[in-house]
Amino acid sequence: MPDPPADEFSAEAVSQIVDRYERPLLAYANRMLGGDWQAAQDAVQETFLRLCRENREKIESRVAAWLFTVCRSRVIDMKRTTHTTPIDASNVSLADPAPDASVVASDAEQKDKLAAMVDTLSPRQQEVLRLRMQAGLSYREIAKVTGLTVSNVGFHLHEAVRSLRDSMAVS
Repeated sequence: MPDPPADEFSAEAVSQIVDRYERPLLAYANRMLGGDWQAAQDAVQETFLRLCRENREKIESRVAAWLFTVCRSRVIDMKRTTHTTPIDASNVSLADPAPDASVVASDAEQKDKLAAMVDTLSPRQQEVLRLRMQAGLSYREIAKVTGLTVSNVGFHLHEAVRSLRDSMAVS
């Protein structure tokens, strides 16, 4: 098989990028779409298709931020054009048969509490928190995805963590 042109990603490079970013992108899109897993898969698939058409030299130094930016834009476009009924992901549980039932119950309760607390944050705080904690993006990458400044990303993250900490202290 001939080598791809210098301005395109190789099939191997695309495969590695998909392996690295598919799950974080799916989680990000799924959350933005209110638990609509199928729509999230569509958004992520479109993101990777756009990657294959993109000039490698333009984005190879910032692939993560580029992927999340494209995915975010796609999700926003989807939300503008469709009115789906999302599945409430908090009601879907997949139990692991190995742990003790009391541990599972306690962990589930803690996760539900934390999810409820995160839902009380502002949409901007929720977004930057998820990009940082679930997707593992740097402040600079989050800034590129959201259009905020790096210092504003830090402010929103700090406020989100402070709010969560205060909420946990009360409960």
